[in-house]
Amino acid sequence: MNEIKSMYQEDTKMLIDIKQRFGMINEDDPSGCYKLAVDALQLYYRWSEIKCDIKKDLGRGEKAALKEWLSDQCVYLLEVYRMARMTWGKSKDDLRSNVYE
Repeated sequence: MNEIKSMYQEDTKMLIDIKQRFGMINEDDPSGCYKLAVDALQLYYRWSEIKCDIKKDLGRGEKAALKEWLSDQCVYLLEVYRMARMTWGKSKDDLRSNVYE
């Protein structure tokens, strides 16, 4: 995993940023939820490319832990996207019906 983190430093920084922002997700901030959803989906596609590039160079059974870690990151990003999108939608609906007033 350290080799991935050193090869893809900027992508790793963005992944850490998404994880931190997801930990602070707030229904009172629909624009923040929307931005998190968009960023998570974009980063999901980037990590999917990274996963594909690495897997094509490895043989069957080679570096299984690395392959699993990459898959886990992609699943995590997709779940962050879904949760942020749902939170954004609920926030938007709540603001329309003035729930926060």
